[in-house]
Amino acid sequence: MTSSNKSIYPIQARENPVGWLPHERRAVRLFESLVTRYAGFINGLPEPIRSIAQSRSAYLGQPASAAFEGVASLNPVLAGTPWMFWEEFRGLDDERFITIAEAGTYWVLASIVMDHIVDGQADPVGEVALFHQILQSEGIRAFRSLFSQASGFWGKFDALADRHARGLSTELSARTARRAVELDDLVMAAEGKVAPIVVTIAALTEAHRNQQLYDPIQNSLKNIAVASQLLDDVGDWRQDRKQGHATYFLQLLAPEDFGAFEVWPEMEQLEQINRARWQDVESLKSVAEWLDQSLEAVEGLQCTGWRQYILDYLERTDRHLTAAIANHIAQKLRDLQH
Repeated sequence: MTSSNKSIYPIQARENPVGWLPHERRAVRLFESLVTRYAGFINGLPEPIRSIAQSRSAYLGQPASAAFEGVASLNPVLAGTPWMFWEEFRGLDDERFITIAEAGTYWVLASIVMDHIVDGQADPVGEVALFHQILQSEGIRAFRSLFSQASGFWGKFDALADRHARGLSTELSARTARRAVELDDLVMAAEGKVAPIVVTIAALTEAHRNQQLYDPIQNSLKNIAVASQLLDDVGDWRQDRKQGHATYFLQLLAPEDFGAFEVWPEMEQLEQINRARWQDVESLKSVAEWLDQSLEAVEGLQCTGWRQYILDYLERTDRHLTAAIANHIAQKLRDLQH
């Protein structure tokens, strides 16, 4: 489950914002066009919505005085999905490609803004809710310019929108009902978060008339979403405990007779359980397994950028796993000395 200050994908790119782009000049030109279009969209908004859209806090869901640096500063999977699978979809003409990218960007960012509204992080909530509505409407408008009402795209679109809503509902239920958080909850919440991104894949496969690509790419995205969420929950479990955010990993740390989060275990008790079970290590191994499944799902597909994205996550997971094992060994040595 996601706590209220996290997203399954970091909003900001970790390194060179456009370093993940294919080197082909056409790919770079099209991405620059997306950057320009979104900037033009923001500049055309009326106040005070324009000021909200120009603020980094609108996309982070937390206070931030810095200005939004444009879609090039976003994690590539949020606005750059078409370029992550460039080799498979480069056959689309420029206008269809960039229109899908633009529509997908509006739709994904609308879902992020909605996440923040649901989490109670939107301020001022009325203006942020209106910004969400504008983003959503722009996304639908752009998709409608490409696909007729009879297109198969809309069936996938509706199913994915429903999945996103169900994912948010699952997260809210676990947070407010103080019930046990199961693996199914983690999976449903993560799949709900990634569903708006899958909409872009649905549009690309429909426009390219290459439906056999939809399932493997969708499965790859779903697997990495679960892995990413679990990785964040392992890394942030102490903060989640302090803030009272129920997560699947905290459920794994709980005592065996623990049911729901009615009365939270003390931090020291959770620390002791983690030391005894090496639960962080075991969960990080699960993260790696989910990532391996994400990679396997696109075996045979040409998607250099996406494969590298998964490999980067695997490398990050391996670093966390190595550090966790080292911490447990160091603790064992300290215990022996006493």
